[in-house]
Amino acid sequence: GYEYKLIAVDLEKTMDEFAQICADIMVGCEVRPKPGRVLRVRRQEDDEPHPRDMKVRDAGWIEVESVVVYYE
Repeated sequence: GYEYKLIAVDLEKTMDEFAQICADIMVGCEVRPKPGRVLRVRRQEDDEPHPRDMKVRDAGWIEVESVVVYYE
């Protein structure tokens, strides 16, 4: 199942940094760690993830955007 978390993040963070912020909250508590795997971020309605070096500011998200953070 899915779970929603509200996470405030600096707009200058990259998608990799944002994914790490999410991982620090959830991995080991609600999600099993997967060493060696890369976390990716995509908008909920998109099929493709954002580029890993894209800044949150440049993603075009609305103020409370639904995103998916997942292991690739």
